[in-house]
Amino acid sequence: ADSTGPAGRTAFLQLLAMRWPDDEPCDGGEYKKMIEHGEAALARGNRDPLIHFYVGSAYKTLYDLAHYDVEEITSSKPYKAQAEPARLKGIEHLRAALESLSDRSFRREAWFKGMRLILHRSGEQPEYVCFAD
Repeated sequence: ADSTGPAGRTAFLQLLAMRWPDDEPCDGGEYKKMIEHGEAALARGNRDPLIHFYVGSAYKTLYDLAHYDVEEITSSKPYKAQAEPARLKGIEHLRAALESLSDRSFRREAWFKGMRLILHRSGEQPEYVCFAD
């Protein structure tokens, strides 16, 4: 009812934190919804550092998918071409988050994720993607 008020802003951040759930079951593209909605909010002028944190984390997920070679779960091949642009966007958003995040645990996590991207470190299980069992 009040998407630009305090409750609406809190609800928006909660949706990003939850991988922007919808009625679709596990489709493996949850990070895409986070990027789409987060980038749109930033384009509208919302500068909450948690938006940058979640969008940066979603871009890191895309980078991780390009380097996650567990063939019985997913193939990294479809993500390879998107890896470097995702890495750079992830770094950009995580740096923006670090500029004004006040919560120590979020700051630590943003720093860790950003450093992994800066150092081209990956291979870990992608965070914001659902793998169908």
